[in-house]
Amino acid sequence: MVSEEIICFLRKKGTLEILVEIGHEPQRHTDLREKLLLSSSTVHDRLKAGIQHGVWEQRLQEQPDGLSKKVYGLTGLGRQIRDIAQDENLQRAHIAKRQVVRQATAKEDAVIQSLETDQANRDKANLEHDPQAGIGD
Repeated sequence: MVSEEIICFLRKKGTLEILVEIGHEPQRHTDLREKLLLSSSTVHDRLKAGIQHGVWEQRLQEQPDGLSKKVYGLTGLGRQIRDIAQDENLQRAHIAKRQVVRQATAKEDAVIQSLETDQANRDKANLEHDPQAGIGD
């Protein structure tokens, strides 16, 4: 069905995640970058490569205000791959993965904030105890 070259492309970080999102509805680069936990350069590189491999295409989508925006939508090949991804519930797995990563990041941020607060309190206590502390450091 697909070449080894396309399989190698699909194995790259973020490729199948982008494919699933584009398969749900056409998306802009900005929409994908905001939704997915991928860097802007990764999204850009995958979108460009996906066009070259014929998995998706870029097109203009007219908006209600009369303006057009560039969006990415699946080609026939992309839809075939998306159908297999749907059979495997890949979109649900990606959503769950992003939620877990965001929760872990929030907890990491809370730990850092707690440590910074503790350090600030210790610094304040040291200054109250010894007002000359920190002068000339």
